[in-house]
Amino acid sequence: MSAGSDHPAEPIAWDEAREVVSIVLLAAALMVVVAPAVRHLADGNSFGASDTISSLLTGIGPVSGGLLVGSALLIATTPAEDVVPALRLSVALISAVVAAGGMVALLIEATSVTAAHSAGYLIRLSTMSTRSLPGAMLAGLAAWLARNVVPFPKR
Repeated sequence: MSAGSDHPAEPIAWDEAREVVSIVLLAAALMVVVAPAVRHLADGNSFGASDTISSLLTGIGPVSGGLLVGSALLIATTPAEDVVPALRLSVALISAVVAAGGMVALLIEATSVTAAHSAGYLIRLSTMSTRSLPGAMLAGLAAWLARNVVPFPKR
């Protein structure tokens, strides 16, 4: 490498980079999930309990689920001896909590009487199938991947 180059002298091993990528994906997913709660606290709005919970769970969707699946895939495709156990556990637990939150959001969206209720159940079904349902499914998949899948299991 040339002396004026901004690149590191030695490349970083994928084993180390994989953990960094997984942590960044996990952190990004958490930011997407937590952002509505921060926005809700900053606005100081006070709604009914189901509306408050529903607004807090709006970050659970395909984007947060996809980020969690990306993080879990990196963990699941790493040989077991190369994974930091706390990272595997963190990805699994956070994904499980997000999946549970997605299920709560689905339940609230399916049962609450809101302005969308007068427009019909199909509009609420559309909201559920584009936001909380895929988010819950992807987060559940991520939890399963991080908890159960290891490449080249020893038998």
